[in-house]
Amino acid sequence: MPSTNVIHIEGQTLWTVFPNRDRTRWIAVCDAVGLTVEGRSQSELAESIAESLDLVLQDVFERDEFEAFLLQHGWRQATPIPPRSRRRLRFEVPFYTVPRPSHDREAAVY
Repeated sequence: MPSTNVIHIEGQTLWTVFPNRDRTRWIAVCDAVGLTVEGRSQSELAESIAESLDLVLQDVFERDEFEAFLLQHGWRQATPIPPRSRRRLRFEVPFYTVPRPSHDREAAVY
């Protein structure tokens, strides 16, 4: 199995976090990237956030839209991408979460 190159991205994403209606799952929404993820716990939610950001960046990288995507979001590549090889790339983007106020009832998630 090929090894992995970790590509660090300088930039941040803000995720609004809240429990679903019956409080059995956590939901996180990032409007800037257009993603919504969920997890059974807050630690699983953090893993889902990191994985979803990685998948988005892998997709734009494979479509040759990587630089434009970074520019659009005000991010920059902190780790150089090695020449194409058999090694897998994994992208890491810093993120932080903020709780949605409990009185915010817009777009209830079930």
